[in-house]
Amino acid sequence: MELTAQPANPPVAPAWDTSGVRRFLGQYPALCVFAGALLVRLAVLALFSTSPHFGVQSGDMRFYHDWALRILAGEWTDHHAFYGLPGYAFLMAGVYKVFGVHPGVMLSIQSLADACTALLVFRLARAVIPVYPRALAALAALGWVLFVPAQTFSAVLMPTVLAAACYWFCVDRAMQTKTLGLPWRWLGLGTLVGVTATCVATVLFAVPLLIAAALLAQAPRAKRAVAVALLLAGLAAGTSPAWLHNRFIAHEPVFLSAHGGINFWIGNAPGATGYPKIPPPLRAGQRELLVDSIAYAEQENHRPMSRAEVSRYWSEKAWAQIHQEPAAWARLLAVKVRNFWNAFSYDDVTIIALLREEGVLLPGLGFGLVATVGLAGLLLAGCDPKARWVAAAVLLHMIALLPVFITERYRLAAVPGLLVLGAYGISRGIAFVQARQWRPLAGLTALLALAAVFVHLPVQGEMLSSMEPYNLAISELEAGQLDRAEKHLAQAAALAPGNASLLFAQGNLCLKRGDQQRAKVYYKQSLEKEPRNADAYTNLGLIACGEKRWDLGARLFEASLSIDPTDQITLQLLQRARAEMAKH
Repeated sequence: MELTAQPANPPVAPAWDTSGVRRFLGQYPALCVFAGALLVRLAVLALFSTSPHFGVQSGDMRFYHDWALRILAGEWTDHHAFYGLPGYAFLMAGVYKVFGVHPGVMLSIQSLADACTALLVFRLARAVIPVYPRALAALAALGWVLFVPAQTFSAVLMPTVLAAACYWFCVDRAMQTKTLGLPWRWLGLGTLVGVTATCVATVLFAVPLLIAAALLAQAPRAKRAVAVALLLAGLAAGTSPAWLHNRFIAHEPVFLSAHGGINFWIGNAPGATGYPKIPPPLRAGQRELLVDSIAYAEQENHRPMSRAEVSRYWSEKAWAQIHQEPAAWARLLAVKVRNFWNAFSYDDVTIIALLREEGVLLPGLGFGLVATVGLAGLLLAGCDPKARWVAAAVLLHMIALLPVFITERYRLAAVPGLLVLGAYGISRGIAFVQARQWRPLAGLTALLALAAVFVHLPVQGEMLSSMEPYNLAISELEAGQLDRAEKHLAQAAALAPGNASLLFAQGNLCLKRGDQQRAKVYYKQSLEKEPRNADAYTNLGLIACGEKRWDLGARLFEASLSIDPTDQITLQLLQRARAEMAKH
């Protein structure tokens, strides 16, 4: 046998050299944050794209999509003041025009904007954090990437994440301003805020920060005045598509949209809870609410009204309620402040629960933890000039919501600031430990404990409990998931028996299953509870026409159009029913 000498030390595979990766991370941390955030957002989008719910859901998402389709069809205006902020619908229409009517491109743009927000969180945190700024800033940015509502609203057709990105870009610019720079910078910032305000009006609350930054800059007084004037000129230019349309096409003195009055009434009506509790007899749902708000205002005034007059009618009702019971209004404001900070998640469109049920969201943070550490950091921020900018931005956003109501999507734009302030508070705690300053550390711990107690105060949720299964059922009905819809409708019915909207949804489920007799029973019961349900009349008319009872169908369609004369589908059905009547 021939023996072969073996080497004493066999060759070892070379270890993976990570020095290049570490060097890249060290040199370009902001780029890495942006790329990582974008990758996560696109991953969630890819997971969601396999769901039957991907794209156009019910409620506000459907409202914007349908509006964009009308714009694409050439219906740019109805010659009334906008009754709903127009910017997002026109943006969607532009994207649809270039890339086709598919939500993927629009949602990719939103993912890109949301990755920019993660980058802004990193930049702001790094600027205010005194100890371990890079690591804690990266942690704050990771908090935004994994924040469950941020994952959700970047993947659905709503302008929420676009407004958040714009708001915190303005905060970043304000905080970094030492000198005025080129004058056109202020014109550009004003234009950006104005354009975004046509999508989400609360972004206007970034303007006070930008004005303060211009006035505090190191420059002669005249140049600072010019900067503020250019900022306001840009704001006027950015919002001009809305107010020019309203003034010169609709001939109504409305700045952005005339729906502010009804929102003000909902937020301050008798029985208001600080959440969007729709007062009777108005119906929930974006489109239904707008139709009803006009119809009831005209009914009360016994005449047709312009959109500006409708808005004024509801605003005056709200102010009358406030003046009549000022103490109750003060308590309501306190409730809204509590709602803003509370861990309870009021998702008025139930989109977070839908994406959770579809299994497309990554494990992440909820509002309770973010608000706890953020509130503690906010209370510490008064002694730090840079952190004060972030604290002021969070408080301004909260103030922007107090006239109306609090929802998870409305308060989302405050979360980047809360993450920055939370990281700031953690860094202060680390500094206290390193310096062996035990008394300040004990004070910070007490602040955290008090913040945790305040954030987790119990909320009376009985009246809200049926909302989530009901909204889930509506989305599942539209996606054809009838078994899941039936399960969630049963859950909602157990919590809110006899609700008119719920009865209507149960009728829709029966209609989709071909049980027209049961559907008719549910629709009639719904109309007994809510006689202004135009869709119930339309569906009963469809059933009647299916039974060849064209005269009854026509009368039902007419009843529907008397409630909602803008419904083009019902109008076409009425014309068909009349044509069939003429044949017979």
